[in-house]
Amino acid sequence: MIKAISLEATIALGGGRSACSRLDGEASRYFEDIAEHHARNAKLVENIISHGASLERERAIDSFFHTASEDVAIALSAVLKSHGICDISIAHSDEAGSHPWTVQGSVTSSVSHFTSEEQVERFVRLAAEHDALLDGWVTSTRRVRANHLTSR
Repeated sequence: MIKAISLEATIALGGGRSACSRLDGEASRYFEDIAEHHARNAKLVENIISHGASLERERAIDSFFHTASEDVAIALSAVLKSHGICDISIAHSDEAGSHPWTVQGSVTSSVSHFTSEEQVERFVRLAAEHDALLDGWVTSTRRVRANHLTSR
């Protein structure tokens, strides 16, 4: 879990070696999160192809985020909505550790677009800006009968 890195954050932290080290660590975690999602997405794309499903056909894709509080879940939901995510729901789990609130939303997109570098970075950044975790996404490989594949 990381926070967004910005010039304002450097200034707010007062610059200096310790602030730069902290920002370096957060930036490193940010890029690690992006790399993890790209690796998971590559495996999921392989699985989708192996089922004979098109990566270009637009389909419903559900994405999942986890937050530490309900207030953050509500704020993240509003931002996700402004980025085209709809049918957003928020749920709480007593067994979810430090991020017990789940934000789930759906978008209509092709798998190719949804797993593009730009989209992955966007969702990792949105999660980071809200001190949230991007858990992954699911979609169906069939139009009628659901056969859910997941990156989670």
